[in-house]
Amino acid sequence: MHSDIRIGTLVHSDPNYIRQILPHGFESISITFWQTLGGSDLKKLAAEVKEVIGGRDVKVSTLSIFGNPLGTEAIDEETRASRGGLIGAAMVSDAFFPFRDGVDVGITQGITSIVQPGGSERDFESIVACNEAVPKVAMVYTGQRAFRH
Repeated sequence: MHSDIRIGTLVHSDPNYIRQILPHGFESISITFWQTLGGSDLKKLAAEVKEVIGGRDVKVSTLSIFGNPLGTEAIDEETRASRGGLIGAAMVSDAFFPFRDGVDVGITQGITSIVQPGGSERDFESIVACNEAVPKVAMVYTGQRAFRH
């Protein structure tokens, strides 16, 4: 058994809910939003979640938006304006990017950094994409794949 594997779950963005589930042994949480961020103050949410977690060995693995955001014109416009909430976000992959197109899409949507294991024969294309971006996008190679076929 790997000591770096954690038991995790998806949670909605309510610190009180997170407080309720932590005693059940979860070591990693992925905070999820339905369709948009809905005007959430992410700095406030981060502070509240940090307080709830306290001294426990619990990690927030991701923030994610799921669901089809194309339900109404208002949601469509909010999603387009905020680029799905990706402006300033980090794009993380548990496997390498075999081509630069995935990196290009993230950059177009406003990401500012990429974390990936690397190892593709075309890694240089992703590096070029990050260097060509305005503003430039930081890329970190972890050297460790978590994805297995």
